[in-house]
Amino acid sequence: MVLGPPGTGKSRTIANVVLNILPKLQKKKLLLCAPSNKACDELLRRIVDRFSEENIPCEPGTVIRVGCQASDEYKLSDYYLDHLVLQELVRQLKSKPDLLNSEAQKIEKKIVEKAKIVISTLNYCASTRLRHLVHKLALIIVDEASQGLEPDLLIPLRFRCHKLILVGDPNQLSPTVLSDAGRAYNLQQSLYSRIYSRFRNYKDKSSTITMLITQYRMHLEICRFPNQCFYGGRLITHSSVAQRMAHFPLRPYSVYDLIHGRHEMDEGTRSSYNMLEVACIQRFCTMLVTNVNIWQSLIGQNSAMESTQSNSTATIQLNDDFSIAIQRRIAVITPYSAQVALLQKYLPPAIDVMTVDSSQGSEKDIIIISCVRGNDSIGFLDDKSRLNVMLTRAKYGLYIFGEVLNMYEFKRENLWLLMPDGVRLSASLSIPVPKHNHEKFPVLFEYKPYRKDDNFFNFDQSNIFYLTRRGFIVAKVDIHGTGSSEGVLIEREYTIEELNDCEHVIEQLAKYPHSNGRVGMYGLNWSAFNSLMMATFRRPNALQAVFAAHASDDLYKNDIHYPDGILHLDHYIVSIDQTNALPATPDYLINQQWIKQRFTRRPWSDIYLEHQLDNSFWRKYSIKYAYDNLTLPVYLIGGLYDPLVL
Repeated sequence: MVLGPPGTGKSRTIANVVLNILPKLQKKKLLLCAPSNKACDELLRRIVDRFSEENIPCEPGTVIRVGCQASDEYKLSDYYLDHLVLQELVRQLKSKPDLLNSEAQKIEKKIVEKAKIVISTLNYCASTRLRHLVHKLALIIVDEASQGLEPDLLIPLRFRCHKLILVGDPNQLSPTVLSDAGRAYNLQQSLYSRIYSRFRNYKDKSSTITMLITQYRMHLEICRFPNQCFYGGRLITHSSVAQRMAHFPLRPYSVYDLIHGRHEMDEGTRSSYNMLEVACIQRFCTMLVTNVNIWQSLIGQNSAMESTQSNSTATIQLNDDFSIAIQRRIAVITPYSAQVALLQKYLPPAIDVMTVDSSQGSEKDIIIISCVRGNDSIGFLDDKSRLNVMLTRAKYGLYIFGEVLNMYEFKRENLWLLMPDGVRLSASLSIPVPKHNHEKFPVLFEYKPYRKDDNFFNFDQSNIFYLTRRGFIVAKVDIHGTGSSEGVLIEREYTIEELNDCEHVIEQLAKYPHSNGRVGMYGLNWSAFNSLMMATFRRPNALQAVFAAHASDDLYKNDIHYPDGILHLDHYIVSIDQTNALPATPDYLINQQWIKQRFTRRPWSDIYLEHQLDNSFWRKYSIKYAYDNLTLPVYLIGGLYDPLVL
């Protein structure tokens, strides 16, 4: 038995075995089998190529391919038994016009008896056309043996050959059995898997099972996960792979998490599809096949492609010969037939779109995977053998599209958080649904006055969805006197009152029943500023890390009020005072309490006009002057020369 993981050269190994045994056959023959015509044609192709590479003469009739379905590949047709019979019939008819039909059977028998290598599907081994092979075989080799039905694999044994090599991989696709009753009786188990399960735990299994451990196909990054998950880390990537990949400009492995994707059911086929994935993959493929620069490193390795290059421009048309050549190097794999139909409709024409089952045995420079499902069930992807096949077809780049990381459902809850002065702050929590009874989650907390329940409600949803589905409690809290929170409007930005309340909010979120006690702050602009201030000036025990986008360390020079010391007036200065005057959500009551809470404060713009110089008013909470206090992990986003940046 030979265990051949993806990319280890199973077909090439078989071809080498054939070439080594061929001179020793004398009057015997070799029978090569596989479950499918595609696999048989691949064996034929490999053997013919090895004859050519080794400059070994291959007389007509030495290798024959037996079957009822001719190959789509023209050069392989010459080896088909029917083609050889017709050739001989035509030759004889020229000299014997009255040739009888019975002569065709004699010619066929003569060709089969002359052949040294016979290639056939497992099923076709039952044909009477091969009856002459009984007692004539020195060896039977079955490729893709783990994908053949057990009864099918017994058929070649009728030729009474005493030596059998099974080549396969039980970690890839098993035989397809559609019948529920058949699956109930485990008919999807192959003979290879049955024997392999008996020997794999033996201490000296190497005498029975030979594992091919060097893979020549995949980039090391592509190989890493399948190697660890399915092959115990035993696969070694050949050095030629790294050399081949040295100038490939793209990342070898990327996952595009489409959190807004939604799978639907085709009513006719009852198969799933996902239009967002189709649209994203269409754009991705168009970028790939129209950008010459991506393929420059591969062009030099393939003279056929070199000849198609019409110019050196950065982009080309989809129907350009060079683009077509690129398209043939790309394939999209998806588990669902409805998704296959849609992708074939929208993608460039020469890109292969395959189901998982049809992709086994194939390889392409770039493989794109369309998962289709993910938000409620991963469907076919729950089948490890299918997952292994999809992840191991790519040579240079593997790109996965789908909602592949969103594993938590979530629920929402609104809370009142009580402050020491008796004021209640409004908190909106999005909470992952635990997968077990005692599961707890870290809390990501954003604290700002921009009205979480109306102004910023839609703006925040994509972030909430993204983070919560990944196992974080997301807490949005309106600052004292803003949005849905109670109390009088805060005096201005970043006051002691704001930071005091924030410290109490963090303490309560850490004690929330579903929380694991660890809190992180995050935000854009305002909430980024106060996140950095809390990490620098307060550092409550529960606060573990900060993510801040477009914040600065200098409130005077690098905030929006006095960039470079010059008064800056824009729509924000006016709109923030207008926003602060809005009634509280969700009732928007216009009453005396509203007037008291919203109009007893001076407009913030008026306050900032009183502080036009860089002094303690601004420096008190500018972290530029307290960097030594900032010891928590901080992730910053901003442009180096943007005004709002550290």
